[in-house]
Amino acid sequence: TPLPILRVGLDAANRPWAYPDGKGALTGLDVDLLAALAGEMGVRLEYVNVAPHLLLTGLTEKRFDLAANGLVVTPERAKQVAFSQPYLTLGQIVAVRADETAINGPAGLAGQRVGAQLGSLALAEARQIAGVIVLPADDFSIALAALSRGELQAVIADHLLAADYLRAHPE
Repeated sequence: TPLPILRVGLDAANRPWAYPDGKGALTGLDVDLLAALAGEMGVRLEYVNVAPHLLLTGLTEKRFDLAANGLVVTPERAKQVAFSQPYLTLGQIVAVRADETAINGPAGLAGQRVGAQLGSLALAEARQIAGVIVLPADDFSIALAALSRGELQAVIADHLLAADYLRAHPE
């Protein structure tokens, strides 16, 4: 008999959580964790690719059984859905171009164009900084690419996501 299916909503282009390997198969931290859990649970995984800012909506609308992708637990989100125990704790960073000298902390962001991913803790934190011109992006990599082109002065992002992106795009 076939194994029961567990439908998982995730952003399939969200390094290092979930992304295609060189052959097009999903890999990443959450993908590996989910594969181990599926083995323990005796289920087969079916992935549903969804924009990160729509993960919780898709979950509450029952388009999938669980959502993954390094979701941050906040009091507001905890009112909507049940979370697992956190398995990784990360912080937010401010990424700037290597030639940027005026921004050396949150106060230096006032009056600056700052990108952050829709639905992310980074976006919520950017909106808390006085005087920041916040420009939401569908994905943090879009914001970081805009930063490299000089369209933004800074990007606030999850430390691990930004480090992974910057390792792959050192320019």
